[in-house]
Amino acid sequence: MHFACWFFLVQGSALLAGGIEPAAAVKPPAADAGVDADADALFDRATDIVREARTDPRREREAIPLFLRAAEAGHLQAMYELYWLYEDVSSGDGEETRRRDGEHAALWLRKAAEGGHLRATFSYGIQFAFKGDVATAEKWLLPTARKGDKDAMRALGLMYVGQMNSVPRDKIDIARGLSWLRRAGDNFDGSALYTLGMLHFQGQNGVAKDDALAFEYLARGARTGSTLCMLPLAMCYADGVGVAADPAEAFKWTRIAAEMPGGPDADACAQLAAMYDVGVGTPKDKRQAEQWYRKAAEAGDERAKLRLAQPDMRHDAANPAAAGAKESGGAK
Repeated sequence: MHFACWFFLVQGSALLAGGIEPAAAVKPPAADAGVDADADALFDRATDIVREARTDPRREREAIPLFLRAAEAGHLQAMYELYWLYEDVSSGDGEETRRRDGEHAALWLRKAAEGGHLRATFSYGIQFAFKGDVATAEKWLLPTARKGDKDAMRALGLMYVGQMNSVPRDKIDIARGLSWLRRAGDNFDGSALYTLGMLHFQGQNGVAKDDALAFEYLARGARTGSTLCMLPLAMCYADGVGVAADPAEAFKWTRIAAEMPGGPDADACAQLAAMYDVGVGTPKDKRQAEQWYRKAAEAGDERAKLRLAQPDMRHDAANPAAAGAKESGGAK
């Protein structure tokens, strides 16, 4: 059985932060008149409260007046923290403890960007890129990218190569886009390297198809720890795309992707299960296959659920000793 049929590659590029949709404004709580007016002290106190709120989300409300006073005194990081607090919805014990306020989120993001806060400038600029407003996106993203921000480099690259669907066709500039993606990749940005690899692998958006170059970008991205790159890299090794076929390397990178911290990746778990199931790069092992199919299914993978429902998998899952005997050629 050809192993490529088990790979369902992610199409397109890694997701970037989306724009802010205005919501009904909620009047910010009044600042505590007794608090020290020193902006740094106010910011430090607010940050301590947010840290404590990890165990009690209701306490986040207490940080907002302090961040507000610091921001009004010109503290750029306080402005950016307010953006996140107003943009995000907090909940604790099953109930909402803080409402989203898109209007005030947008206000403080713009103020932080206008003040020169690097991350705010990127977050503000990327919204215009998604809207197809290339000139305004360039105004904010280009200075940020030139200061070395790899997210801004990647965003410019995606915009220029046409990976953002709202960008007008006459604004697409493949050479410029590839240049910014390569610069982001040179700064160890796994998502940019993934995009470069997939563009060359699939020959998308006017980019010449080049399997060897695609493999090179994916390998570089995988070495940065990018799960996005690990799975298509494993496919390259499994099917000999851009490199000599090497099932053992395919198995190695699939396993690394499946075991990455941060919770199970459904695609990686399903692909690792399939390798154990059919014996690609590793001996067949129905027990390991069942284990990884189950992890994939728990993460929402429908293919894994279907495989687990098949009679041979149900039988082996219920009789692990029999599965081991079957793989070794039967009990003696």
